[in-house]
Amino acid sequence: MTDKSTAHEPNDRSAAICAALLTTLHFLANIVVFGWYYFLAPRWKRELNDVGMEVGRTARHLIQQSDWIVNFWYMLVVLVPVALFVDFVLLKWMAKRWGVSRTVVFGVVVAGLILLQAVFAHFTFSTELLQLRGLGARDW
Repeated sequence: MTDKSTAHEPNDRSAAICAALLTTLHFLANIVVFGWYYFLAPRWKRELNDVGMEVGRTARHLIQQSDWIVNFWYMLVVLVPVALFVDFVLLKWMAKRWGVSRTVVFGVVVAGLILLQAVFAHFTFSTELLQLRGLGARDW
């Protein structure tokens, strides 16, 4: 007979599987964000520069982030494995402490927040480009 306090605690294997799946999800979400900053943002930056339009503070900040990623992408070769390892260790600890279902909810929310960064950046640049083309918010 099992004690009720330990009946629902995940074992080491299930905690590791949960952590590995969520780490993979976080990695894929970061690939989407990296792709946006590395491929799309520079193209939109060139389009804004060609017209000579003054961009807002948020767009300037996003352009600086994009410039850093484009210029120092090789640093991510070192940082990404370290971040993935830390992510895995923390998620495994959380799965053992909180349980798998709560950890999955937390991990999916974190992945959503990572993707939200790309959505926010895309929306910011889209707004700048609409203003560039003379379309205001009422014309959308």
